[in-house]
Amino acid sequence: MKKLTRHFEIEMERIREKKLTEEKVLKEAEKALIKILEKFKKNEKSIGKETHSNL
Repeated sequence: MKKLTRHFEIEMERIREKKLTEEKVLKEAEKALIKILEKFKKNEKSIGKETHSNL
């Protein structure tokens, strides 16, 4: 997750420098989040079981 955060920090800087548009970065962020959420949803039950067993 650190890599993703750092990536978007760099992208934000490029927006400030007028090298990228907000729209382009937002579309990229949306795609990344959808991919992460799909993976989470696919593994939701096993994540819940593992979390519960660690309590």
